[in-house]
Amino acid sequence: MSNWWMIKNDDDIIDQWFKNQVVSIGFAKIGNPKLYDTKDKLLVKCDEIYSNETPVFRIRIESQLWRFSREISIDDKIITYNQRDKKYYMATVKNNYVFLPEASKDYPNIIKVTWNNKSVSEDDIDVEIKNALNSPFTVYQIPNHRTELENIFNNTIEEKVKDSIGFENEAILNCENIVRNLQDFQLLKIVDEIFRFNGYIFTGIDENDLGYDINAVYVDQLRFLNCKVKIYVAKGKNKLNINDVEAKLKNNNDNIRLITISINGFNEEAKDYKSNMMIDSKALVKLIFSQYENFSNDLKSILNLKKVYI
Repeated sequence: MSNWWMIKNDDDIIDQWFKNQVVSIGFAKIGNPKLYDTKDKLLVKCDEIYSNETPVFRIRIESQLWRFSREISIDDKIITYNQRDKKYYMATVKNNYVFLPEASKDYPNIIKVTWNNKSVSEDDIDVEIKNALNSPFTVYQIPNHRTELENIFNNTIEEKVKDSIGFENEAILNCENIVRNLQDFQLLKIVDEIFRFNGYIFTGIDENDLGYDINAVYVDQLRFLNCKVKIYVAKGKNKLNINDVEAKLKNNNDNIRLITISINGFNEEAKDYKSNMMIDSKALVKLIFSQYENFSNDLKSILNLKKVYI
């Protein structure tokens, strides 16, 4: 089964990708990453070349080069986002990775692909999927949403799939109503258990009239990487507006990644802030569904959901 990957691009390279039917990344100073048979050896080279950078930065370079050169296979699917037209594009991998500095001095790490003629506007993609495509990394695998992405780009949905999607949408709407009627402490418990199970460590929480500011640190499973995160959980029955989002971004002096949760949604202007990961009631419910088996019994009793197979 093919894997799906997101590979981010710079505005000055995406046209060359389409023209030459390739995807490529930089870090040319490292040379050919295939010369290093272990991640540790590649990391030593990254440490040598980027000695003035932070250890986290060097580890990210090593992991991205390793994934790009060794883990992407023929027939895998590649997604990228074009900042100019606000659309996502998909390609299929045709050849294994090659190091070709003679083809591109700045982007010598190259994979041959075939670009799909179809593009998809970001407005036509579900919030949860957009969040999955919004990682800070240049190269990363998308482990979930394979079926949704295939349907989006291939436009092939059978009737039985339509029926199951209709049932799922009805279940989501019902659960959204449950979530909207929760008390604040119950909503915070959902947020706490979802994020903690996925590697986030909460370090503090402050309450104000508009919501809850949660300071957290994300730590990967191997504890190589950690980054600070702010999670804002909005109060109130109205959609979060642009002024609230602007205030949060303005007060984010450390430029820490901001995750905003508003179960009543966001107005259209607020949605334009792509640097802010936004979770509305629908996206939160999908997280609840995906993480439900990991919830404590106390939280399950609050939600009182029943598992149904379709």
